[in-house]
Amino acid sequence: MNTCSVCFHKGNDVHEYPTYSQELQRDTTDYFCKDEEECLKRKEAQGG
Repeated sequence: MNTCSVCFHKGNDVHEYPTYSQELQRDTTDYFCKDEEECLKRKEAQGG
């Protein structure tokens, strides 16, 4: 089970997105919710 990098939701609907980090100069993996709207709602609910 993955944890979203944005709203920290844990679930099977969170997917890996391999990306390249400019600041770290290496490949990293970000995790994002499949449902962007729900993700943003959760982030707002946390005061973000």
